[in-house]
Amino acid sequence: MGKKLTECSQFNFADRTINMANSPTNHLITLAAFFAVGVVRCEISPRSSAFPGVFSFEMIMTKLQVLDYNVDRMAKSIARLVETAQPLIAEHRGSNFTSCSKLPVNVSGIFQVQPEKPFKKPMAVLCDQEYESGGWTVIQQRFDGSVDFYRGWQEYKNGFGSLEGEFWLGLDRIHQLTASKPNELVVLLEDFDGNKTYARYERFSIGDESQKYSVANIDGYSGTAGNSMSGIKGVPFTTLDSDNDTWEKNCAVHFTGAWWYTACHSRLLAECVKS
Repeated sequence: MGKKLTECSQFNFADRTINMANSPTNHLITLAAFFAVGVVRCEISPRSSAFPGVFSFEMIMTKLQVLDYNVDRMAKSIARLVETAQPLIAEHRGSNFTSCSKLPVNVSGIFQVQPEKPFKKPMAVLCDQEYESGGWTVIQQRFDGSVDFYRGWQEYKNGFGSLEGEFWLGLDRIHQLTASKPNELVVLLEDFDGNKTYARYERFSIGDESQKYSVANIDGYSGTAGNSMSGIKGVPFTTLDSDNDTWEKNCAVHFTGAWWYTACHSRLLAECVKS
């Protein structure tokens, strides 16, 4: 891990089948841009050459003015829609839900969730409603190396970074979320050339601190990234100051990261993936 970053990635998990669609605003803006380009290209196509020079130019300018007027009206409609939706979104962000899949709005962002009993304290999480059908809780995210992931046990327990940027949600929170009900895990990887790959697991959960947050369940693999996490079931978490791997040295120190290491075979995920 550390500052050196060769890939961008994200770890999400959900307590149901997968993620979401873009916001209505994004869809409408895209539509407006496509409409503008399409109409202009149509009006200045070879067919317009049938009109004499000046008349043809004036006709094109008139059409462009009409188009500009229509796009302006559409932009104002979008702005009103966003303004109307903001109070609803803000209201839900202040409410507590058992998971991101229970949100009544299809909008990604930071929300308060409160896992089912015996966990009583709500937590702020980043909900991803854009991947597939939505309902994913992001547990780690890295994309530019701005946050140092070479840290000790206490920080990995409590979490670090910012939910608006790079972060690790925290082993305590991950345990609470995965122990309260069945969860899926998806690992999304993208390099700086835009090449994407993923690994998905139908079941994922970890133990509590007394169990050193060992992986209690991880199976049902599918994807294109390879089943790199197949051997970590029952493996405890290792950090620079808490060596729980099976290697004679500390894998976290050797690879300047932290992970559910066995004999350091999970180096790629530990260095390049964000949850």
